[in-house]
Amino acid sequence: MWFEDWQLTGNPFADGTDGDYFLGGRCEEALSRLLFVVEQGWSCGSVAGAARSGKSRLLKEVARQSAERCRMIVPVDATGLARREFAAALVQSLGKPAPLQINPWEVLADLLHGLNAANFRSLWIIDQFDDAAEPLDLELLRLIRLVEQTGRRGTVLVAHRAPLPSPIWASFVDLGIVLEPWTAEECRDFIRRRLQAAGASTDLITDAACDILAAASEGRPGSLQRLCTLALHAAWTLGEEQVDADLVKGLCQELFPACSGSPVASDLRGKPVGIR
Repeated sequence: MWFEDWQLTGNPFADGTDGDYFLGGRCEEALSRLLFVVEQGWSCGSVAGAARSGKSRLLKEVARQSAERCRMIVPVDATGLARREFAAALVQSLGKPAPLQINPWEVLADLLHGLNAANFRSLWIIDQFDDAAEPLDLELLRLIRLVEQTGRRGTVLVAHRAPLPSPIWASFVDLGIVLEPWTAEECRDFIRRRLQAAGASTDLITDAACDILAAASEGRPGSLQRLCTLALHAAWTLGEEQVDADLVKGLCQELFPACSGSPVASDLRGKPVGIR
């Protein structure tokens, strides 16, 4: 593989590297706030942000750090779900699909009553909320109400793109968080730390190249990882010893040929590029 030729321990920007993702005060603050929602036993917290802004990873980290506190953690990807499928998806995530003749909401109610009787807490994580086949606002509200009615020993966290998916949210969200894009400096720090973790020199990707990668990704962690991986692969294919600004500019022009307003479509001349 290309990273082996550079004597790296693996792709520095592959998914699954915990810890290095949370850089900068804003990301740490978002994590702390969501953990506070869980610790305080609040009914619902939400996190909003653009696609590939890191919402899913943030929720995974919340789940990881809440494992000792919450006896049951139920993650559900809402992508493609219809309203009538929501409760069944929650039950299925528990690993025990309900029989067809039993209302899945009844299964959830029995489960929550049992957890409350045993003094156990639960955490329900609904990801990709905007990508459901139908609006799930009422189903989400029903889950929250069910948790409240069975002892208030559970918390629902939901990730979505739109800051306010629907007016009804104001009635049940205790704390809403918006993930802001990383700054150019946070992007550079992320790139350097990932390179170091893989055994690479931090100048494998030059500072000027980091600035262009930060601008092209618009400060979104998922996009930044993808672009960094593509840049390293392109450099290896071309036989280059490092990723420089010219290589990244060429790569971005191939990826975004129609984006006349993008940072890479203008004459950068190696200057640092800010993030919109």
